Amino acid sequence: MIRYLAKANNDRISHCACEFAVAGPPMQADCPWCGCGWMIGCMKCGKAFTYAKVVEEDATYDALLQRLVLDEHGSPSRIATSIEWAKELLNHFSPGDILVYLDGMYWRVHDAPLKYDGWFAKHDLARVPQLHDDDVKQILRDPRYWFDRERPDRHDDL
Repeated sequence: MIRYLAKANNDRISHCACEFAVAGPPMQADCPWCGCGWMIGCMKCGKAFTYAKVVEEDATYDALLQRLVLDEHGSPSRIATSIEWAKELLNHFSPGDILVYLDGMYWRVHDAPLKYDGWFAKHDLARVPQLHDDDVKQILRDPRYWFDRERPDRHDDL
């Protein structure tokens, strides 16, 4: 049995149109409000989506790697690295969980509150902001939200 993160749906924002969309590791830049700090990237096309689902399948990671390589134009080593990342992450979640990404962490859609130091900012949120249009606009897409909470030591991690 293996676990991986697949696109759960096309709700909220989904630029990825892949039929078999598997989440890659976070590729967050210094502009998390653009989407890189709160959306999930597809390993196949590189485009982002909002919600991922923990999938458990009766297969091997080698079989998943082959399935992705056959469908994907990137390198097998990049995909293998992404699969290794997913193995570690998914120890904390159950099959069927719907997850969102926020500033270095994955959360179940109903996890609350979210109080932690992310890669870019310190967060203290009552709920997952991806669930509400107003939160997407006033929190996730607002550079002021991020800069007002920016970790002064965030460059020390690099």
